[in-house]
Formats: sequence, C-alpha cells, structure tokens
Amino acid sequence: MSETQQANEPVIFEFQHTDEQGNPIIDPRTGKPAFTNLTGATEKEVLEKLKDSYLNVTRAFARVRNHKPVPKPEQPAKKELSAEEERQAATDLQDPSKARAAIRKLTGVENIEAEQERLQKAKAEADAKAAAYQFLSAHLTDFYPCQANSAVMTKYITDNELDPTVLDNYEIAFNAVQDQLAQRPAPPAPPKIEPEIQPEAPKKAATGIQPGTLSGQRPAPRKKNEVTRETINEMRRTEQGRQEYKKRMRDPDFVKAVNAAFAST
Repeated sequence: MSETQQANEPVIFEFQHTDEQGNPIIDPRTGKPAFTNLTGATEKEVLEKLKDSYLNVTRAFARVRNHKPVPKPEQPAKKELSAEEERQAATDLQDPSKARAAIRKLTGVENIEAEQERLQKAKAEADAKAAAYQFLSAHLTDFYPCQANSAVMTKYITDNELDPTVLDNYEIAFNAVQDQLAQRPAPPAPPKIEPEIQPEAPKKAATGIQPGTLSGQRPAPRKKNEVTRETINEMRRTEQGRQEYKKRMRDPDFVKAVNAAFAST
C-alpha cells in the first residue's frame, strides 16, 4: 500500500492463499484459487479489516482447540438373571400357566420391548414436530404461532384421537377451530399529525356602496358547514370544539376537507 494515495483513490490490499510449499489453496466452494481482497477508502480502514480477518482466524483456531469430543451415550447393560432367578425360571417352565412368563424372562423379551417402545415414542415426537413445522410453513400469513393457538390445535387433535404425525390432521384441526384462534396483533397505527393552527387571516372590510354608484360588491356568503382554515381554527380554540374536531376527524370526508383547506393557498 503506497503512502501517497490520491484523495479519492481507494486502497486495495490483495493476496493469494498458499500452502507451506507455495502452492495455491483451492476454495472447495468454487474450485478456484482462494484470494483475500481488502478494499477501503483509507489505509486505516484496510488495516481495520485486516485486523478483523486475523481475529476471526485466531478465534476459529481457539474454538477448534476448545472442542471436546462427546462420546455416544452408554447403552443400558443387559440385565443378567441371578442363579436363583434362573432356577425359578427353569421350575416355571414345567408349569404351563407360568411357562410363557418364564420364557420371556429368560430371553430378555421384556427389556427389548421396553427399548422398542422408547424408540417408537421418540420417533413419534420427531414426526409430530416435522408435521407441525410443515403446517406452520404453509400458514405463515393466516396462522398466528402463539402458545394459546398451539394449545387449541393440540387439544382438538388429542380429543378427536387424530394422528399428530400426519400433516392433513393439522389442516383439519385448523379448519375446525379457526374461529377460536387468536389473530395476529395488528401493527401500531402511525400517529396522526394534526395540522398546525394557522393565525386567523384578517377579515376584509365589507365593500359598501361607493359614492356615485347604485350598487356595491358584498362578500359571498359562506356555505353552511363549509370547512375552511377559519372554521377549523375557530373549532379548535375551545375544549368543546376540540372534542368535536377529534370526533369529526373519524369521518374520511371531513379529513379530506381539512387536508384540502390547509393545502389551498
């Protein structure tokens, strides 16, 4: 980087990634040699980016060094029968009413069934979460994901003995309890900006009959309920008038008339 940079000329610092032998390192994402290109308006900006890059590499190495291997969970030890239990099972084999239970104990069928039940329960929970996620993905705009709505949906599926791992059952529940679900809160309305109270313009003196004329120009009579700056300012000068003004601002036609009155020159 040159110390004599032009005023508006960017500073560029670029280098290619190489291994210990100087061979280019290939980026596995692109299949092309890897480069680092740092650009800034000043040398200080480029140095800050270089500092951030170095810190990120240092932190990555620190994370690698601090990683701890996690072994697989220990498998439950196979239950071994005591000598007395084996003798009792052998005796029970001679009794037709106890033979089946004795065989199950000797072969460990009960332990196998308990493990299978645990695995099936875990799979069912995972499949139910996957089906619920698919439902939420398809209803991003018409379903508000909150605890109350989840409880309503779950209750309907449970009460009607529907399979929670099937996506169609969530659609059925949604159509059945849609009127019970909470709606997504509406975004807050932007604050209304009321027009400033303009000073009342001085009233023009009425033009009477001038000497030597038989008629004079009189001001045009104001239309009833006409909305002007004067009527608005007059309305907002008293507490009762301000209440009336707020009430009438709910009327879209009145709002248009107010905007037109203050927009006119």
